[in-house]
Amino acid sequence: MEFNQIKEWLRKSKFIVIHSDDFYPEYFFCKREQINVIVKEYENDGISSEVRNDAVNIRNILNKIGENIWNSYLFVCNKNGEIDISYSIEKDSIGIRKYVINSKEDFRRIPFLDNNHFSDSNDLPFINLPEIDESLTFKKVVDSIISNDGLQRELNNSEVKNILAELYGMDVVNNEN
Repeated sequence: MEFNQIKEWLRKSKFIVIHSDDFYPEYFFCKREQINVIVKEYENDGISSEVRNDAVNIRNILNKIGENIWNSYLFVCNKNGEIDISYSIEKDSIGIRKYVINSKEDFRRIPFLDNNHFSDSNDLPFINLPEIDESLTFKKVVDSIISNDGLQRELNNSEVKNILAELYGMDVVNNEN
């Protein structure tokens, strides 16, 4: 399963991206209530030692930022989405708990996820933007956020101010000292 499809599914399940400065670009971190999910894509199936090292590294990051490691899970996916990763990786208890995501059906095996929004179609559900006036300005803002990696991490205040300055041609005063 492709990395972007997993991210969209997590967003649909009301997970939010936080702590991006601590995890980006190697990992994608999101949270819903007390549950932390970290996603990483791997090149091929022979990755068990790499996953083990990542799980230990993620556990260290979680401890450093004060997140609960017992409610944290690593989702392992294949970079190209074509070759299935062995589920035996999930049995390794080193670091944090791991789930292999080869297809959307794998989400059904994860007990803490709300699986009510699965449909019978082969398509993965995607987020629908709320009903709003989709003006050209709104689309420009969304495009700018996406082009600045806003889907993978939280943008910091400076980046948001730069986007606004670029779009609206105005100087943004920085009141941070």
